[in-house]
Amino acid sequence: MPVKTAAMTIAAAIAFAAALGGAAPQGANAAKVVNCYDPARNLIQRKDDYDCKHRAISDAEADAIRHRRNEYVRKSIEIEPNPAASGTGSGFFVSSAGDVVTNNHVIATCGNVSILTPDGKTYDARVLSSSGQYDLALLATNARPKSIATITPTSPAVGANVEVVGFPASLRPRRLPLRASGQFNGVRDNGSGVDILLIGARVAGGSSGSPVLDDDGRVIGVVFAKMDPRKILPHNGKALLNPATDITLATKATDLVTFLTANGVSIPHETNNPDPAEAYAVRVNCLK
Repeated sequence: MPVKTAAMTIAAAIAFAAALGGAAPQGANAAKVVNCYDPARNLIQRKDDYDCKHRAISDAEADAIRHRRNEYVRKSIEIEPNPAASGTGSGFFVSSAGDVVTNNHVIATCGNVSILTPDGKTYDARVLSSSGQYDLALLATNARPKSIATITPTSPAVGANVEVVGFPASLRPRRLPLRASGQFNGVRDNGSGVDILLIGARVAGGSSGSPVLDDDGRVIGVVFAKMDPRKILPHNGKALLNPATDITLATKATDLVTFLTANGVSIPHETNNPDPAEAYAVRVNCLK
């Protein structure tokens, strides 16, 4: 293409772009670079003023916004005075002095233990006593609960409704407990001469130490494990229970009462209107 024709073509292109408003300003009207602030995304970008679709702000205001944003990020990742738990379990208050029951295996390998109470406060906990036989542990705390569990040594009839209230594990430790409904499936020997409760309810890791409640809201046991019925076959080759049923294992309330009494915890008289478990259930934090 001849040089003259090329020059004319370029000039025409520039004139066409200018007519559409897309040409870059020239000479005295050249673009100025500004701090373009998008408040919806709290984002600051350096752009030509004609290309800024949001508000142009001064350098001082941009620095102030960046400082506030950096402070927010810093605080969000700042290490708390109490390190995060490396594992969690469940438990519940059994005395107004702040004593908590959980499983022995929940705290057995912990370097430090704490609890998260229903009002969102965290308290350090000290192991007062534990039992490998019943998989129970008694923790002392400085918390002063407004509610404690009502414990009954009487197991319900087979097939009766029951509930498990605890802190099943998720991507992040739960702040509030969850309820899992199920049914009472009876009592079985654990193979070591200790009777345990079979509960048809679905629980997950983190539920160890949860109270099992009867239809009246009284504690009849303490969750310590779950099992897969599809893996447990008697000699006749039939499944122990319906393979679709989740089986949760719990320490009996009678053994819980024996354990607490031996450690000086008085068992309050049963009441017909016990407080809801959400008022006395706690999350147990384990730092290894």
